[in-house]
Amino acid sequence: MKLTTPKQNDQGIVEVINEVFVRVNQNTIFSNLTEKEVSNLIISLGDDLAVMLCEKVKLWDIKEEDMDSIFNMCIDLVFMALKRGYDQGERKFLSKVTQQSEHIVHQQIQQPKRGLFDGIIRR
Repeated sequence: MKLTTPKQNDQGIVEVINEVFVRVNQNTIFSNLTEKEVSNLIISLGDDLAVMLCEKVKLWDIKEEDMDSIFNMCIDLVFMALKRGYDQGERKFLSKVTQQSEHIVHQQIQQPKRGLFDGIIRR
């Protein structure tokens, strides 16, 4: 089932995705980015992507009216991913989840085990 028509050919899709993945990976998401670093990464992607799209518009079969859409989708995606690394956001979240899970497991281990007939037979 086809939901939409691609805005560029397969070669263009692969190259744009590669450009995005250079900036969005585990290293950036789990890092401790400052606001300035996030801004610099977004500006860098914007510059590289704008040049790449303009140079390859014919090779990748991009319609001129789709260029802004391709550009904005990539920038928005990368920005949202980089926000996860801003001020250790992803690390703090995962640390909190891990601590909560450890607490729950610890509580379960400390509870006395009950037998199948404990509720029926009194001691």
